[in-house]
Amino acid sequence: MKDKSHLDSEQRLAVLQPEQTLRRIGLKEGDVLCDIGAGTGVFTVPAAKMTTNTIYALDVDQEMLDIIAGKAAKEKMTNIELLKVTEDDTGIARGSLDIALMSTVLHHIDDQPKYLQKVRDMLKPNGTVAIIEFHKRETEKGPSLDRKIASENLAELLGMIRFNVTEIFDLGPDLYCIVAKKNG
Repeated sequence: MKDKSHLDSEQRLAVLQPEQTLRRIGLKEGDVLCDIGAGTGVFTVPAAKMTTNTIYALDVDQEMLDIIAGKAAKEKMTNIELLKVTEDDTGIARGSLDIALMSTVLHHIDDQPKYLQKVRDMLKPNGTVAIIEFHKRETEKGPSLDRKIASENLAELLGMIRFNVTEIFDLGPDLYCIVAKKNG
């Protein structure tokens, strides 16, 4: 079992600012959010406190989902649904989400246009996707430079998949968040 404690470190939480970031991307009471690549639930758990509707936590790693299950049980949360997924199967129905969130996940995916189209399909009309990624430059943490995605390249890709980018903002010195609405 690999140590995952760094994923919940105070330093990481201070950069990601989960509650503030969720508010900024538009999460409100009644929304259904899907945390794709949920990890230890840095965004899943705060989202579940912000809406009584379902929060889906998707991950390829059962160990991560078990960590979220433990946090949910401790907080007596009943609106988190955990799904072990593959890159090819998310288990989420078409048109069922208000918001899809991907935090430092997209750079792991080889066919990003195909995957983002799947995310688009999961969203309701006018649904929102929020993607947190590393700036495409040398950073202290994160993937190698060749796996990083420049915000302008991601904005262009989202536009090709019929999303309208509404905001791009920084989270600390190394990360940005791009927010886009499903168009049509």
